Amino acid sequence: MKDTRFKKGHKKPINGWSFPTGANNPAKLIRVKKILSKQKIGKNNPMFGKHPSRKTLDKMRTNAQWKEKNINWKGGVMSINEKIRKSFEYKLWRNAVFERDNYTCIWCGSKFIKGVTGRVKIHADHIKPFSLFPELRFAIDNGRTLCLECHEKTPTYMNGHIKREDYI
Repeated sequence: MKDTRFKKGHKKPINGWSFPTGANNPAKLIRVKKILSKQKIGKNNPMFGKHPSRKTLDKMRTNAQWKEKNINWKGGVMSINEKIRKSFEYKLWRNAVFERDNYTCIWCGSKFIKGVTGRVKIHADHIKPFSLFPELRFAIDNGRTLCLECHEKTPTYMNGHIKREDYI
């Protein structure tokens, strides 16, 4: 049965708006949805069109958002592994491994090309795991360049069930 509540030649309404049947262009619908969302924000949000002062912004930055009042605050604690992975020495190790392997996955041969869309994501992988062999963390011989797909196939990828005895 045909719905007779709408004008002839109009589609069903979106949020109370009806459109001519010729409005199949998604760009037109996106524009209308943006207009509708702006109207809702403007009517309902008391801060619409207002900007906080610099003093208020400073208070917001130093407030509970970053301090111990926040439930996620852990006292500025960072794990040792996180500190190492963010260190300058670790970044040098990664770059040295990438340069040695010429930014190419050593298993499948896919190459990282800077600035090209659809580029290959490469990882610097530890042959002997980072967590089990702390003495080999920065050894360039213990690193290899792998693309994301090949890295996911390694037994050490995101795996906490490996033992040092497996590698000796």
